[in-house]
Amino acid sequence: RGLLRAANLSYLARPFGISRAWAMARARQSRADCQDSLSQVVQDFQATAQAEIRHIDGLARQAFQALSDWYRDFHFLVVNMEKNRVQWTAVAESKEWAELQLTK
Repeated sequence: RGLLRAANLSYLARPFGISRAWAMARARQSRADCQDSLSQVVQDFQATAQAEIRHIDGLARQAFQALSDWYRDFHFLVVNMEKNRVQWTAVAESKEWAELQLTK
């Protein structure tokens, strides 16, 4: 069960460029799936960033840390995810996110 959960969360631990692309694709799909306002839709990049931070803090960090404790070769995923969280925080807090230089 833990491995399946990690697979679902794996984009959070990828390099930021990949993580960002998956997050935005997920947000676009959410908008496309929600045509009647029954669920909240991520409207912009900053809202997506805030959602990713909550996802990391609420579930992914604990799941990937547990995997890393079980299998040390997974530790790089924890490191990537923490770097991504720093990037998402910069996006979420930026007034000029479009001009923010996001590293890969």
